[in-house]
Amino acid sequence: MADLCTQAQVLAQTQVAETDLNLSAADFYTLIDTLIDDVSAEVVSFCDRDFDLHTDATDTFSVGPISERYIEIRGPVISVTKVEITETKGGTFSELDSDYYTVENPGLNSTKADIAYLTRIGEGSVLRQYRGGIQPSYSGHRSTVSRRWRAQWLRGYENIKVTYTYGYSTVPIEIKRIAVRTVCETLQDMVRRRNKRVGSSKSLTAGTNDPSVQLSEESEKALQSWKSVARTHSVV
Repeated sequence: MADLCTQAQVLAQTQVAETDLNLSAADFYTLIDTLIDDVSAEVVSFCDRDFDLHTDATDTFSVGPISERYIEIRGPVISVTKVEITETKGGTFSELDSDYYTVENPGLNSTKADIAYLTRIGEGSVLRQYRGGIQPSYSGHRSTVSRRWRAQWLRGYENIKVTYTYGYSTVPIEIKRIAVRTVCETLQDMVRRRNKRVGSSKSLTAGTNDPSVQLSEESEKALQSWKSVARTHSVV
């Protein structure tokens, strides 16, 4: 999991200095790095998704009545390298030509959606793979045109294997802002806690007496639209 913001971004926004916490510059920078790690983990946990770039990831999917038309894959999808199908459990996978599927809702860094839809399409000779056989033309004869019809994924258990790249090349701006703000708020809370210890000169060092990182109500509200509803395997 990559950090959702940088030390430089926090230093540019925070009004807290090392002297406010009776820390050396080195310990202050270490503290910020620790808080960035904690905040990043908190945001990822809340959203139930990371904001990394996943290259050539491979997932295996099962297909049932609900997912015959499309398969839910994790997004935003940048590219699908390969789709493979087997007709039997534990059977040999064979690659499906890219003319026979499409990805809906793709886009690098362009959407909050964590689901993309791998949709089965077909034309010409592949019409024989459709439910009910070859799609008839309006005249009642078998169609020989290249028009696309509603195709179905073959039902089965873990019978579709997809290799694809998804995620984010850079952390989305909104996520980065929330991470920076949360680190800054945590530093301010540490100063308030230290100031309450009247007459104490004890230092707050990184990893010692740190308050628990907690997302504010405002941050949680902003993150709601980023929460994951994706499934690693499609519904059967």
